[in-house]
Formats: sequence, structure tokens, C-alpha cells
Amino acid sequence: IPKQKIIEKVNLKPKNLLAPLIPGRFDTYIYDDEKIYNKMYEESIFALTYKKSGWDCFRHYEILMNGCLPIFLNLENCPNLTMTNLPKKKLLDIKNSYEKIIFSYSPFKYYKLRLSHTTRINKIFDLKEQMLNFTKTNLTTTQLAKYIINKTNEYLT
Repeated sequence: IPKQKIIEKVNLKPKNLLAPLIPGRFDTYIYDDEKIYNKMYEESIFALTYKKSGWDCFRHYEILMNGCLPIFLNLENCPNLTMTNLPKKKLLDIKNSYEKIIFSYSPFKYYKLRLSHTTRINKIFDLKEQMLNFTKTNLTTTQLAKYIINKTNEYLT
């Protein structure tokens, strides 16, 4: 991710519990402007993602770079040597803790009933901040270039 595309801080007043874009549901692909698309994730607490054509795709990074928490379906089936730059254990914890939101009849009702306690809300925003900091530190184009150079040097020596 180019560093300048990563938001500075987590949005503390999101509009959506779950991002309105649902991968694979083409009727939700309504964004033709990158800024509006990114804002949708920034204004959401969670976003759904999963393997479509392959495990690694830029959607996962777009979710993270906008301070949104991915609910990554079937991540437990991801091969160990795939998506090695992403914090898969942390992403699995997020999925296991919050995937009920997706299956709830009314996610907004679920949010009001289950997450209204201040401690729970603070935990979610702490998680969002942790994941945004991880993204800034580990998922930039600069970090990827350093990784490739280091791996190449290891191979050549």
C-alpha cells in the first residue's frame, strides 16, 4: 500500500457496522470513485472479505488501510505460505469474535444489543487502531520492497 493512501487515524464515528460492499454481490459494486470507495471502508467498523479467485487480493489491504476490521471468512483454510505479510492469527481472532454480525438478521440491532457496553466498543476501536498501526508498519510498498531485497540477499549469500 502506498503510505500516503493509509488513513492517519481511525474514524471514531463510523456510519456502518458492516461495510455496504459485499464481495461477489455485484449490486453492491456501486463505487466508481476511489475516494468514495475508501471512505466507505473508513466509515465502517467491519468489512466482509474472503477468498474469491485467490487468497491474496488488494481488497484485504483496502479494508485495513482505511481503519476497518476485516471479517475474513474461511481464513482458517488459507495455506501457511500464502498471505504471509498479513497477521492471520489476529484476523482469525477478529473473525471468530465478530462473524455473528454477518449472520445476524439485523446487524444494527445486534450492534445496539451486544456492543452497546462501553468496554466492548473500546475493545473494537482498540483493535481497529492496532490493525491500522500494523498496516502502516508492515504493509506499505516500502516495507514490501525491503522484504524482497532482504529475501533476495538471503538467497544470494
